Amino acid sequence: MKDLLIIFFTLLCCSCSQGQKQPDMKMHRVQDSTNQTTEGWYYAKSTEGHFAVLMPIPFNDFTLTTQDPNIGQVQLYGIGAKSREGIKLSLTEMPYTKKSKDVNFDDMADSFKDAQVTDIDKTPYKGYSALSFSVHSKNSSAFIKYIKTNTGLLNITVESPFTYENEAEAIAEKIYQSLEIF
Repeated sequence: MKDLLIIFFTLLCCSCSQGQKQPDMKMHRVQDSTNQTTEGWYYAKSTEGHFAVLMPIPFNDFTLTTQDPNIGQVQLYGIGAKSREGIKLSLTEMPYTKKSKDVNFDDMADSFKDAQVTDIDKTPYKGYSALSFSVHSKNSSAFIKYIKTNTGLLNITVESPFTYENEAEAIAEKIYQSLEIF
């Protein structure tokens, strides 16, 4: 389980140690603002992933691919954006591989050692196992939801400077409500 989380966060952050090959990034759309709703939000359907969501600002649509010695080739499909206020929005899907291990939700919230984790909720999401929680540190807050689908692990994260915590929470709630899984 920890291997899967390490790969997930490595791909998400695009950070690799020296000597390792960096993930290949395929950018499908940059700052896409073509499908705006009447409410001013943007319909963001992942090009290669199995999800769509409403985003409050134009977004990037991308795929990351890397090799992991434990589970082979790993791909991550993502939609992401960052507001002028520093609110970071990311929705990612990491498809299961033949060597993937099941993710244990009981350990996930505990992985944030230097932060306060609150609002832990394991209510299923549209029939799928899910875990959501909030993380608060000295300078920032994050609203996180993991969803185990039939094909992969979805992660929704809305992170903000502490001063924009209320706005980020409202954005996260609307994103959660708008999520479509295919």
